[in-house]
Parts: sequence; structure tokens; C-alpha cells
Amino acid sequence: TTLLKKILGDVEERISKELEGQPEVQAAIRGTLGRAYTSLGQYETATAELDGAMSLLESAGVQNERQSFKIDSARATLLDRMGRPAEAEELYRTSVARMRKVLGENDSDTLAMMSRLGTVQRDIGKFREADQTLRTVLDKQTRLLGVDDLRTLNTLHYLAQTLSQEGNDLESERLARQLVERRKAVQGPDAVEVYEAQSTLAAAMKGLDRAAEANQLEIESLDRLSKTLGDDNPQTLNMRNNHAFTLSMLKRDDEAEAVYRDTLERRRRVLGEEHPMTL
Repeated sequence: TTLLKKILGDVEERISKELEGQPEVQAAIRGTLGRAYTSLGQYETATAELDGAMSLLESAGVQNERQSFKIDSARATLLDRMGRPAEAEELYRTSVARMRKVLGENDSDTLAMMSRLGTVQRDIGKFREADQTLRTVLDKQTRLLGVDDLRTLNTLHYLAQTLSQEGNDLESERLARQLVERRKAVQGPDAVEVYEAQSTLAAAMKGLDRAAEANQLEIESLDRLSKTLGDDNPQTLNMRNNHAFTLSMLKRDDEAEAVYRDTLERRRRVLGEEHPMTL
């Protein structure tokens, strides 16, 4: 991740110098940088990049609705990661309504935005709405894009997570197993997304009182995420917190406490004292 941050910094410095007079290209690159910084947990930098991308389009009078929608989607994802899901939901809802009018109900970007709306509905406890949104999107994406399209797989993942949080662990496990196998076939067995899918499968297993199996999956997934994303990445920290709960289920309380304490300290340092994942 240190190398990636350096590369991103180098790209940022070159944008304004080498792409002067090309605001649309600059905006696209800054949007990509914003999403990359979000995945790294660098939220202030991500905010600056995404705000800069939108400002470039607006100040230059560029009429590129699809690009604007992608920036809005990235902004909403960032708000959710920053612990502001209600604001994220509002931005997603507004964007989906606009996209339906401009791009159409079945446009792939419209469906992707609806899928993300479903995740935020889940995060704020609107499980029934989230379930309905995600099933609708998954059905359309499967028919229009195919079962192995990455956007379809993302929605499948979101639905499996939602079902587990609803307490429907049997269906969640079934979907998560499908997801793991599809991710491996499409993206390769070592893709980070495979281990994220395994974490969702582990959550369903815990709901079905199979904590020992879940523990083995989480150990494998944590090792991979730590090496790929870093020990302090928010996704890694979420998985570490889940693993601590698994250890507690297995009556390994001393180990669980140690993991909980370490994760909390890292979250305080990375996300801040007031972030919902820290409180």
C-alpha cells in the first residue's frame, strides 16, 4: 500500500501539468484517484479528489451526465465509509432518480447505483427495502449482463451480506458459496474479492452455529487482505473485528479480547475517535 500511495501521489502531481485544457480527462482521473484513496481509507484526500473532479466538470461547463453520476456514486460510497450512511442514502436516491430519467431504468450504471443504494439501506437497518432493491437489481443484471459480470457479482455479494444481517443465514450461505466459486472462476483464486466473499460466507456459518468452519475461512481471508490492503485498511479492520467475535464464539476469550483491543486501537488511529466503527 505504501508503493500504491506513492504512485497515486505522482499521478496527482502530473494531472494539472500534463492535461491542462482537458477538464473532462482530468476529472475522470481525479475520480479514479478519489475511489482509490477511499479504498485505502484516506478519506480526506478522497474527498478533495472527488470534489475537485466535479468542480472541473462544472467550471468547464462539461455536459457529461454519465461521468457526473460516477463521481456522485463515489461520493456516496465515501460518505458511507466515513460513517455518514444517511447522507449517502440521500445522495444515492437522488442520483438513481436522475439516472432513471437520463439513462433509463435498465442502464448498467443505473443498476449499479441502485445496487449501492441497497447496501446503504442495509447499513442503516432498512433490511426489507435493501432486500427488495438488491433482488430487483440482481434479477435485471443477471438477465442483461450475465451471471459472471462483475457488477452482477457485486450485487450478489451485497444480497448475501444483507440476508446474513437479516438472520436468513441459510440463504446467505447458499448465495455466498455461489459467489466464492464465481469470483474464483472470473477473477482468479487470489483476488481480494474472493476473500471478501469468504468473509461473508463465514458470517453465515456463524449464524448457523458453525464457528469452527468460519474461523478457518477468516484466518485465510485475513492473511490475504493484510498482505494486499495492509493491516490498517478499514476492510481489514472490519474482518479482524468479525474474527474476534468468532474467537469469542469458540470460547477463546483471551485471544478475542486481544484482537478486539488491537482493532479498536487501529480504528482510533485510522478512522478517528468519533467514527461509528470506533464508537
